[in-house]
Amino acid sequence: MTRCVDRFLLGALVFAALGVALPAQAASCGGCGVIQENCASNCLAQEGKDEFLACLMACDNAAATCSCDEPVTLRSEDVVRQERAGQGRSWSALTAGACNSTTACGPAYPSCASWSGYSDCGDPYCGVYKFCGDPPFCEEPDICFGPALRTLRERFRVCFNASGQPCTEYQQTSVVLGCGC
Repeated sequence: MTRCVDRFLLGALVFAALGVALPAQAASCGGCGVIQENCASNCLAQEGKDEFLACLMACDNAAATCSCDEPVTLRSEDVVRQERAGQGRSWSALTAGACNSTTACGPAYPSCASWSGYSDCGDPYCGVYKFCGDPPFCEEPDICFGPALRTLRERFRVCFNASGQPCTEYQQTSVVLGCGC
C-alpha cells in the first residue's frame, strides 16, 4: 500500500502541474479540475495495486470527457434525430464505427446546439499510460509509462449558419481501457 500511496502523491502532483487528461475545452474550467482532484483522492481508499490503478484510470478517463460547456436549449442529438428521421436513419448511426474528422464548422456557423455525450469510435489501439509500466521504464519515481490499450471517444454538435444550414463538428479524446496490449 505504501507504493500505491507514493504513486498517488506523485500522480496528484502530475495531475495538478499538467492538468492531465483535461480536454482543451475543459482545461480552463475549475469544475473539471476539482472533479479530477476529488476522484484521485478517493483512490487512496483502494486496497490493492490493481484496484488503485483502475481507480486512477477511471479518474483520467472521467477528466478526458469532462466538459464545461454552457447550457443550451437545443440538443445536437435531437437535431440529428429529426434530420435522420426524415431520411429513415437513426442518429446513432452518425456516431457508430469509424471516427469522424475533427474539422470545426468555423465562424460561418455561429449558432450551435449542445455537445452530445461521448461515444467510442474506431478500433482500440496500443498506446501508453503513465502507471502501466514497470522499472526500468520509469522517468520519475513510480511514474512508469508502459503499454496500454486505448480507444478514441468523440462527441458532436450541430451548428447553423445565417441561412439555417447545418454543419456537424466533432471533438475527440483518448481514454485508457487497461494496461497491456
